[in-house]
Amino acid sequence: MLEKFTLINNPLTIIGVFAAVTELGATMVLPVLSLENQGIYLWFLMAFPVLLVVLFFTTLLFNHRVMYAPSDFEDESDFFRSFRPASQEARERKLLVQLGHHAKGQEAGASPSCSGGVEGILGGNIRARYSLAEERAMNQIAMELRVPVMRNMSCSTGDGSYVFDGLVRAPERTIAVEVQYFGYGEAVAARFKREFSRILDLAERFPEAIRGNFSLILAVVVDGPEDDVGELALRLREGLGEVPFPVDVKVFSMAELRGSSWDSSSADAVKAG
Repeated sequence: MLEKFTLINNPLTIIGVFAAVTELGATMVLPVLSLENQGIYLWFLMAFPVLLVVLFFTTLLFNHRVMYAPSDFEDESDFFRSFRPASQEARERKLLVQLGHHAKGQEAGASPSCSGGVEGILGGNIRARYSLAEERAMNQIAMELRVPVMRNMSCSTGDGSYVFDGLVRAPERTIAVEVQYFGYGEAVAARFKREFSRILDLAERFPEAIRGNFSLILAVVVDGPEDDVGELALRLREGLGEVPFPVDVKVFSMAELRGSSWDSSSADAVKAG
């Protein structure tokens, strides 16, 4: 007669089996202990399963995604549900990191002829310019894709989380969108490649089935001559080399985005579509 074996995949069941085996083994050891040690050992036997359950629910409450196995994401819909809107704190933290990278790039690329100097470039308006560049680039991408783009979505793995500027759920593909803003004269290639490397490290932790349906749009917004946009996009894409998933590099100039025909009615049409 063939017996049917089933896989235990409920974490509480696994904890229960482990605790039961431990308690059974401890009960066999108890009679051979000295009387003065049996009291301490009994307290351990009572506290151990309680501690396991407390640790389980603490993990479930504060960091439940580390309990997911790769097989949990074999279905793309399960993987997509693991994305959550990023908290305000996470969004602010990412923005500050990006502004810090921008500041370093401006200092490296600044020259004495720059009007106002680095201090003027990095004044209070840089945050607004970065946010404006991101907003208009995302709007332009939404118009081109003709699908809604969810903003500021967080993807968590066992090693941490990453906030994508945008996420698109296409019929057969999940598309992440990242926007980078570069001031006039700022070196683009180094920071662009560094940012892509972080995303690549994250994507390599995705299950194989998910990586096959994942793609990335890297949008670069530059304050520079529009004539350089096409050449810059080609150079950046070639600099990435071989990648395990499709990557689309888009380069926009701030002047181009300012002159785009995007308005609130267009935004409503894209979101409704």
